[in-house]
Amino acid sequence: LTANPKPVMRALYEFLQEPYFEHDFTHVKQITQENDSWHGMYGDHKIREQIRPVADDFNEVLGKNLADKIREDNAWFYSTFYPDMA
Repeated sequence: LTANPKPVMRALYEFLQEPYFEHDFTHVKQITQENDSWHGMYGDHKIREQIRPVADDFNEVLGKNLADKIREDNAWFYSTFYPDMA
């Protein structure tokens, strides 16, 4: 969806047998506000304005401090499944 939003959305509308609505994938508005404190420290409901793939590097996506905190809080998981990252 994020790599090819227009063809994916066209296929979805076709599957649903609905007329296609022309979306603007470069100016997505955040019309809802979530209380991220309810979802814990990992909650993030900010909508990016432009539809595009997310970076493949979790340090870039989450920020180094949060990525380090997640690794620290889940050391057992990383030492078991990703020993190079522990």
